[in-house]
Amino acid sequence: MSLVTLPADADFAEIREVIDRDGGIIISNFASEELMDQMNDAIDPYFDAVVASGVMDEYVRDGVNFFPKNNVHVYGTFGKAPEVASKLLETPVHKQIMDHYLNDEYKFVVGEDIHSHNSGWGLLLTNAMRVSPGSIPQQLHRDQVVHCVPQTPFSGYATQMGCLIAGSDSTEANGATRVVPGSHKWEWDRRPKPEESVPAAMKKGSALFWLGQTVHGSGQNHMEPGSPNSVRKLYGMFGVRDYLRQEENLFLASPWETVKDCSTYALTKLGYVKTASGVGMVDLGHPLRWFKPLAHYRQQAGYDDSDIPENVVNK
Repeated sequence: MSLVTLPADADFAEIREVIDRDGGIIISNFASEELMDQMNDAIDPYFDAVVASGVMDEYVRDGVNFFPKNNVHVYGTFGKAPEVASKLLETPVHKQIMDHYLNDEYKFVVGEDIHSHNSGWGLLLTNAMRVSPGSIPQQLHRDQVVHCVPQTPFSGYATQMGCLIAGSDSTEANGATRVVPGSHKWEWDRRPKPEESVPAAMKKGSALFWLGQTVHGSGQNHMEPGSPNSVRKLYGMFGVRDYLRQEENLFLASPWETVKDCSTYALTKLGYVKTASGVGMVDLGHPLRWFKPLAHYRQQAGYDDSDIPENVVNK
């Protein structure tokens, strides 16, 4: 079985049918090659900075060293290339898919009246991936585990929707993301086998969408260094249901400048924390790592100044 590819202007009912059945889809002609070249030009310098910083040498999530060697991730790409990222975000088919799969109608009682409202969605994260020759397969996984929601056979609800836009051609040889079609309908404890996965091969400017319950992982890059198309680049525009966050925007209501002298306990409860599942990270690290002065809080959080590379600290 392979993933279905449909054009960006396909009837949305057809797109929805494929996602419901397979758990994911490839959308061709999602963005122009020129737009992806602009994104590549904006983000390329950050890849080398991340490698030099060492922040990806070991990123443990859910007890697993999550990113293979030569698979480099840059986070916060929206802020690094806002004009291009805005154009990608506003692509009509991206909006259609996110609006449909990350939208709840909720009915509730206030006094004697029944009310209803619909949720929306927001960006879960924006990132970039560079997979170079020598990268081994990433362990197959579900993204939705970061929300600690029990995996059940898909019935229409997902906490999040993945979206990766190709900044270069993705092929099986250069490590195209592998997806297990139909795995969104599995029970939580079914172990995926590598042979059940298929490569999400797609052209530059295409996009891969998948449900939060769908099993997937980066593939192995078998190509020779320096050979044509040996490096694979992808850009993430992941969506999440908009209520899966704190009710009050505490980062504006209680900004760092006003709360920095509070205890580490209080700061983590305000949201300056990376949870065990990885939610809340900044460049893969704990948020308290990225502020100065930090001596007191960093010691309480288990860090010392020597473990922060100067070139990646947010001043």
